Amino acid sequence: MERGANALLAFAATISASLLAAIVLTVITGWGGDDLGAFFFWSVPFGFFLGIVAGVAGRRLTHPRLAATVASALGALAGLLWTVVVALLLGGYFFAFGFPVLLAWMAGGAAGLAAGAGLESPRALRVARIGAYGILGLVLVLLALTPVIALILEDEPDLVAHVRAGTPEPQTTDLAYRALDQVAVVSVTQNDPLVLEIQLADDATGEEHRRVRAWLERSPLVERVDD
Repeated sequence: MERGANALLAFAATISASLLAAIVLTVITGWGGDDLGAFFFWSVPFGFFLGIVAGVAGRRLTHPRLAATVASALGALAGLLWTVVVALLLGGYFFAFGFPVLLAWMAGGAAGLAAGAGLESPRALRVARIGAYGILGLVLVLLALTPVIALILEDEPDLVAHVRAGTPEPQTTDLAYRALDQVAVVSVTQNDPLVLEIQLADDATGEEHRRVRAWLERSPLVERVDD
């Protein structure tokens, strides 16, 4: 079978591997479960792109032993470049992703291009199709269930700071970084451009909680702070 005739396989393998890697990363980090929908949205054009690339690369990679390795490396590089493209398009909102999307897209790109352009034997292609389409179906089911699972498992933020409407994005981002420097603050999530969800350390004292809240309330950028 000629390499380069597997654009659909490259598309399916890219998306399934990217989403599977993203779900694993959200489980490991404990963050970003509610970002998987946006990640899937941006993974679809990435899959289309690698499907096109697979059609070209498959005809160029003729060495039977090196084809899969070279295709994987090119796919990982494509994942890196795609991350840069998405970051440029989203601007500061890119940092709202709660898990390292770079790793997920590099893994998806490597798997997608290897499956679509690096395989030659009918048996290997059959296994790749079963894996890619099967995992894609499973991942889509898990994706549908992830918001429910994340809602059950995710810790509620200790403090929620509501930034004043009209605040420039760079100032809000700077406020989030400065909040991370406060004692007992372990994470700051910005799922909404004007809302900072702040998680304190498990052993944070009541006094530390009050100090962080008071610091936020003193900021001219903050309209109100909720516990």
